[in-house]
Amino acid sequence: MRTVLNLAVAALVAVSTVYALPAKPKTAVSVKIDDSFTRLKGASNLGFAVGGTEVSFVNVTISAVNDPTAVFNNNGQWCLRSEEAIVQLVKGGQYHGMWDGNFLELEIPQAKGKPKHVDFSVYDHKWHNQGDLPQL
Repeated sequence: MRTVLNLAVAALVAVSTVYALPAKPKTAVSVKIDDSFTRLKGASNLGFAVGGTEVSFVNVTISAVNDPTAVFNNNGQWCLRSEEAIVQLVKGGQYHGMWDGNFLELEIPQAKGKPKHVDFSVYDHKWHNQGDLPQL
C-alpha cells in the first residue's frame, strides 16, 4: 500500500513539473509621461486627507525597447498607479523600466546618485483624468 502511495505521489510531482506554468518574463520598456496627478486616499468631500496617503496616477505611453513586435493593449496608452512617494515626473519625459505582467518598475533619474526605482501597477489599459477616478 505504501509503495502505491509513493508511486502516486511521484507521478503527481512528475506531471506537475511537466505542466508547470513558466514565469512571465520581464520586458524592458520605454515610458513616455503624458499626464500625472495625485489623489488623497481617504479624502473627504471637502478634500481633507483622513489617512494622509497620496496615490499617484500617471497616464503613459508604453513601448517595448528590444521587441518592436510587442503589442500593448490600446497602443500602450495606459493609466498607472503607485502609492510610493515619488519625485515629480516630467510631462513628455521618457523613462526606462521593466514590465512584468501588470506591474512596472520605473527608473527615475536623481540629481545625485543612482536612479530611484518606483513600482507601479496597471490601473487601466486606457488613460483617465482626475474626474474619472472613484473615491479612494
